[in-house]
Amino acid sequence: KKILFFSISPSPNLNQVYGVPRYFCRDIPGSTKCRSNIIKPANTSKTSLYSLKRDRALGIVIVDHGSKQKDSHNQLVEFVELFKTKTQFFQTVAGAGHDLREPIVEFAHMEIMEPSIEAAINSCTARGANFIVVAPYFLSNGRHVLHDVPKLVKEAEAKLNGRAKCIVAPAIGVDDLMVLLIQKRICEALGSSS
Repeated sequence: KKILFFSISPSPNLNQVYGVPRYFCRDIPGSTKCRSNIIKPANTSKTSLYSLKRDRALGIVIVDHGSKQKDSHNQLVEFVELFKTKTQFFQTVAGAGHDLREPIVEFAHMEIMEPSIEAAINSCTARGANFIVVAPYFLSNGRHVLHDVPKLVKEAEAKLNGRAKCIVAPAIGVDDLMVLLIQKRICEALGSSS
């Protein structure tokens, strides 16, 4: 039997911080199987991403392009719920070390569907956020990420009259984790083709 074995070894720091899965594809004539070995993060089920300043109540808006397809909307909602369960942020408290503070997380569509970026930012501020990061759920820094999203964020921020600061995060871009994700999707395609 011909066996093709594909693997990617993530860098050690990714293993320690993210609990990165390592995917293995085995192509056996007549039977394509994929499995994953999950390397679990030490001491926590969530990933600590950032230490917040004491005066910042963090809001996060994850924004995609928007589509008329309801499945696309539902996928974003599902991703945001997953994001909430897999991430955590710490606030530095004077004299008390680190105190866990859950961010306020909303989703938005750049166009076509609601909620809009402005509506999501307003929802964050209504829930107490005063520092909002808009994270594009886009693969690359194209026109939407470099121009359209920042423009919409700036317009929404201007209407807040100083109640919150808004910034835009980079697109997903080139990342070791994306390599693993694409490899996983290829494994899934191979598995479904048998």
